[in-house]
Amino acid sequence: MHINIEKVSHQYETKQGMLPVLKDLSLSIKRKGFTAIVGPSGCGKSTITRLVSGLIKPTQGSIFISNKKTISNSIYDLKNTSNLSNKIILIENADPGYDWLFNKGISGIITKYGGANSHMAIRSAEIGIPSAIGVGEILFDKLKSYKMIELDCLNKILREA
Repeated sequence: MHINIEKVSHQYETKQGMLPVLKDLSLSIKRKGFTAIVGPSGCGKSTITRLVSGLIKPTQGSIFISNKKTISNSIYDLKNTSNLSNKIILIENADPGYDWLFNKGISGIITKYGGANSHMAIRSAEIGIPSAIGVGEILFDKLKSYKMIELDCLNKILREA
């Protein structure tokens, strides 16, 4: 699985207010590679692990799975599932309830919530479908309004086409 973390930020809420832990982190983890994250206590190592695994959501930024690119029409409303072929699908959560999408010839997946270890991320990597998992509420809501989307996981591009 190829993982690209693009401009991810995260902060925790404390009694004293918001505590920023990561700001604009970009990181690429290659398939079949080995990556170690090292640093002093409190620098954000565990936060990165929790973000990639989907246990917590980034305050901002995106996590891309795969190293492929697709430009395609997008679909958010899944009420009519007869023509999903070659479409980028936008779904809220990256859970196993959407496994049936992989049999519809889709060209990509974008989720609002989830992480690199979520079910949809793992399935996308197995099948080789470009995916942006856990892009957050602001970007996801913006993407819903686009008719055509460019999803380029290698170059970490997610925009209107």
